[in-house]
Amino acid sequence: MDSARAVLRSIMQPCGEMALALIDHYRHDPRVDTNRIYVVGFSMGASTVTNVISRHPEWFAAAISISGIPQFDQLDRLQKFPLMLIHGNADNENPIDSDRRFFREISQKKSAKTSLIEYNGLGHNEMQQEIVTRTNWAEWLFGQVNKSISE
Repeated sequence: MDSARAVLRSIMQPCGEMALALIDHYRHDPRVDTNRIYVVGFSMGASTVTNVISRHPEWFAAAISISGIPQFDQLDRLQKFPLMLIHGNADNENPIDSDRRFFREISQKKSAKTSLIEYNGLGHNEMQQEIVTRTNWAEWLFGQVNKSISE
């Protein structure tokens, strides 16, 4: 719980550190297009999304967090990072309040590139089925290129 904000927050777990180590390994493979490394997660995986991009936003072109709990302590680092938050407002497992607060705070930053897509009446598990048909997430995601590396 983030007591100052009165919402849930996520904290990097060992699995996130392992994922970063794996990504770092493959970033050095010449067959990997380092301008197009993406991270997408649902639920606990979505919470891990904000954890890993907070550590190394320069490694990724974009990220999508679906029904997750964000990390709040790196808002300045993420203000220019292309991040899509997707959440159902009937989610009782990971309440949407944390994503709403994250979006509100990061949107106040100059040049913020975070978007929030909120689905009315959808709960946590319903998002898995609906996300495929209701959101143009793939088109948006694969349209992002990591310009900090390519420039």
